[in-house]
Amino acid sequence: MMRRNELSKVAPLSVLAALLALAPERVEAGEYRSLATSAPKAVVYTGPDAPLLRANVCWNRVDVRLKGTAPCPTNSSPYYVEYGEVIDPLQGLVIAYVPLNDACAAGFCIEAPPSGPLAAAPLCCNAALDDCYLYTQGQCDDEIVFCEQAATNEDGSISCFDGT
Repeated sequence: MMRRNELSKVAPLSVLAALLALAPERVEAGEYRSLATSAPKAVVYTGPDAPLLRANVCWNRVDVRLKGTAPCPTNSSPYYVEYGEVIDPLQGLVIAYVPLNDACAAGFCIEAPPSGPLAAAPLCCNAALDDCYLYTQGQCDDEIVFCEQAATNEDGSISCFDGT
C-alpha cells in the first residue's frame, strides 16, 4: 500500500505523462485538410502575429482538440492547423487562427480620432472604393484584413484607425 508521501511523488509524474500524451505532435501540412479552408467557422480571424501551432487536430463542429496518435473520436474529423494555440493542455483544446494582413499596412487606416468605441475586427475592404465593412466569414470579393482599432461610422460603414 502506498503512503501519502509516495503518492505525492507519483501524482506529478502522472500529470506530466498526461500532458506529454496530449502535446501537439509537430507535423507538416498535407496529411490532413486545412481546418482554416475546410471549416472556416471553426477558426478565429486575427492579426498577422498569430502563433504557429502546426498540429493535427480533431474537430467535432463544437470544439477543436489536439489529435495525438489515435484516430479522431466518433463524430469528429481530422484536420491540420497551421496557426493556433492550445488553451487547455489537459483536454487538448485548441483555438485555431487565420492570420490576416494588417489593415493599416494595407493602406486602409485613417489617422482621425475615432468617434465611438473601438474593437479589433476582420474587415473586407475595397481599395478602389476606399470602403470597408465587417467581415463575418461570408462573401468578400475584395481584401480581408485585420483592424486593431475599428469603429462603426454613422452611415454604417467601418473605419480603421491607425493607433500608432
